[in-house]
Amino acid sequence: MSDTAPPPGLSAAMAEAESWLGLPGVEGVAEGRVAGRPCITVFVSDPALAERLPRSLHGFPVVVEASGPFSAGGR
Repeated sequence: MSDTAPPPGLSAAMAEAESWLGLPGVEGVAEGRVAGRPCITVFVSDPALAERLPRSLHGFPVVVEASGPFSAGGR
């Protein structure tokens, strides 16, 4: 496996994680890395959501990062 190819199962995990975008306070999801390994990063405007999200999905860690609300255009 090369560094550019996603690990097996990550695409399915990301597709499921994208469904969390419908939850109020979830601003975005992205492929990330934690301790050098692939993870799913979830950006939230409400840090309390960390308690409602799983700690892992399809074997990939879920990392919750507090952010402000996202908006189109970056402003």
